[in-house]
Amino acid sequence: MEKKAILLTHFGTSHLDTLQKNILAVEKEAQAAFPGWEMRRAFTSGMILRILKNQGITIASVPEALEDLLTEEFTDVIVQPSHLICGEEYDKLRGLAEPYRQYFKNFSIGKPLLASTEDMREVCRFYDREFPRDSDAALVLMGHGTPHFANAVYPAMNYLLKEMGMERILIGTVEGYPDIEVIRKELKQLGVKRVIVTPMMLVAGDHAINDMNGDGKDSWKSLLLADGYQVKTVLRGLGEYPEIQKLYLRHIREAIGEGEDKV
Repeated sequence: MEKKAILLTHFGTSHLDTLQKNILAVEKEAQAAFPGWEMRRAFTSGMILRILKNQGITIASVPEALEDLLTEEFTDVIVQPSHLICGEEYDKLRGLAEPYRQYFKNFSIGKPLLASTEDMREVCRFYDREFPRDSDAALVLMGHGTPHFANAVYPAMNYLLKEMGMERILIGTVEGYPDIEVIRKELKQLGVKRVIVTPMMLVAGDHAINDMNGDGKDSWKSLLLADGYQVKTVLRGLGEYPEIQKLYLRHIREAIGEGEDKV
């Protein structure tokens, strides 16, 4: 008898409210879209797992979740990340998951949200629709950023935004390029008066709460206010948006190998 499971893997968050709003929202949509598959969860961040364990909350690591599926004699397993890019966490996930491929009849690892140029275009279109702007306003997206070469996704998306006629949407990163100083220069060139800032991350966690929306002088909100802009922050992770959830479902379909019209 075939037993099928989709292991949804996330970097994780220690903020339980945003876990509910974002991670659980993606998992709920996946369960509804694939009723013949059992949903399981794993986090890839050891730091987050330790924080949650100290709070009395136990979530499986990737090897622990795959060991459970093996023990329970599942035959078909899809490992689908909610990561945004094919960066360090995705490399780590693949390194942890690949050794288990030999133990299952069918085994596949899905792609992150922004794994192709078309993925990036769709997310650009989503932001353009979701955040309508007057001629004197710009939208600034806070990405995470990484020393990994996959950080190239962020400047690539900025290029796509300009090519698609969305010059007043800018993407910066906390830990990569372009950073907030680059964004401040570009905003000045645009000559806008108002700025909307929102995270381009699955969850609106520590970076969104502190680095983006904090009251410290170095937060993005504080820096943009100091530059003279009217600033509005939107603390919503990508997992809250149905359009983004659907993109993750498409990646699961691709990993299953069925195609969109068969699910």
